[in-house]
Amino acid sequence: QRLEEANTKRFLKAKPVKLPYKASQRWIQMNWNPKTKEEFRDLADNGYFRTPYISKDPERYYGERGEWISWDHYLLGDCDEDSELRD
Repeated sequence: QRLEEANTKRFLKAKPVKLPYKASQRWIQMNWNPKTKEEFRDLADNGYFRTPYISKDPERYYGERGEWISWDHYLLGDCDEDSELRD
């Protein structure tokens, strides 16, 4: 009983898991293709990101994980995971 209660509490306190940076970057570019932070915010504020796997505040979310580079990189950068292997 106590173990079940502890697991329920842990589950309810857990933060949602988002896509990794590169996958999120690719999804945003392929599905909505905003060119600026303002365009991204407008899409997020108007409910266009109807998936729990995409952060509505990627600068904060990926920044906390040490992955954030810049808005230009996130929205306009090369999101091909193999790009480093070809350079």
